[in-house]
Amino acid sequence: MKYIPYCYRRLSTMSQVVGGQGLDDQRSIIERFLEENAAKFTGEPIFIEDIGTSAYTEANIAESSALGLFLKDVKEHRIGFGSALIVTSLDRLSRRNAWSENTIQFIVNSDVVVFDISTGLVLKKDDPFTKIHMEIILSRSHNESLMKSVRAKTAWENKVLKAVEKGEVLSNKLPRWLENVDNKYALKPGKAEEIKQIFEWYIHGYSTGQIVKMLNDGSRLVTISKLLRGRRLIGEHKRLNGQILPSVYPIVVEPEKFTIVQNLIDANKAHVGKAPDNLLENTEEVKEIFKLTEEGLSTGLDLTLYIQTSFLSYGCDNFLRIYSRGERYPSALCG
Repeated sequence: MKYIPYCYRRLSTMSQVVGGQGLDDQRSIIERFLEENAAKFTGEPIFIEDIGTSAYTEANIAESSALGLFLKDVKEHRIGFGSALIVTSLDRLSRRNAWSENTIQFIVNSDVVVFDISTGLVLKKDDPFTKIHMEIILSRSHNESLMKSVRAKTAWENKVLKAVEKGEVLSNKLPRWLENVDNKYALKPGKAEEIKQIFEWYIHGYSTGQIVKMLNDGSRLVTISKLLRGRRLIGEHKRLNGQILPSVYPIVVEPEKFTIVQNLIDANKAHVGKAPDNLLENTEEVKEIFKLTEEGLSTGLDLTLYIQTSFLSYGCDNFLRIYSRGERYPSALCG
């Protein structure tokens, strides 16, 4: 019996395409195979190909892929008995674990014969022994892909740690206040001062909406909110695995001020929709806090910031305005 030859080629990455790796080689191997086995096939070969498509992630069997369209034709019986699928190796079709592989089995069970040129294996529906060989080959291919993935992750881990150690740029995707100068992080002119001013405004009671209006530079509310939460401003880098690497970026905001802003944001969120508490109407309690602060038991920041941070956690957002008017021990701070 002669088969209509469908010839499948695949490359996993675009870099292989740009570098000219593999695609022409696969075609040459297939054409030589067809020439040497001309008696087994009829008609012109039909070439289908997926470029920059991974079999390990199953992208090559997506509905929009070339192989995906081939599978659709098989499913809808436009391709079946009398057809053959020719590949340089089975890993062009699948790199899944043999236990979960079903693409090749579906093709063979649909009466399409699969030719694996690299091993000489021919998969046929009526030859159950070839299925055993297929599973062995796929198991090796899956393990190879798994090891490639592990090696790639390890290489990236080493690259990140080495870059951090040398103070080099991790990625060209930089926050808006940084730029790459000779593969080192550098602050953009004027950006550090602007960010420090934003933090000062927030500490002194301005909302993110008010800050956006004062900046008047097209900034959006969500941009300022994310900026106030951005730990890269204190030099930290959070990796995808959750690990925190300190001292990666230039420090823009003092860690103590950054902590104050985080406390203020959390306090504001906690009191959204709630009536302010009157915990600080007790004048003696207020005097005691002032006394402790002035005796040097504060965090080392100026008195205004320390008191505001402490009182805002109780919803007393008008304290700073009262204190700034010179009323040293205000009798009523909340409500």
